[in-house]
Amino acid sequence: MVAQESGPSFASILTILSIVVYTCGFLRIEVEFNKQKDKINELEKVVESMKTSNNKSYVTFHDHQRK
Repeated sequence: MVAQESGPSFASILTILSIVVYTCGFLRIEVEFNKQKDKINELEKVVESMKTSNNKSYVTFHDHQRK
């Protein structure tokens, strides 16, 4: 007598579940990386604007001293 399987085996269920869990983890990490990239871009903009404003005030200060 040959036993017939009534559904998917335990190994196939475990394999599919593992793939889903790893995929969700990967997507979560990608979302976190995107958030960090956005924060870095914002900080770079602030630093760049600070550099420009410091250069303008430096030029203005030295222009006034020359007169």
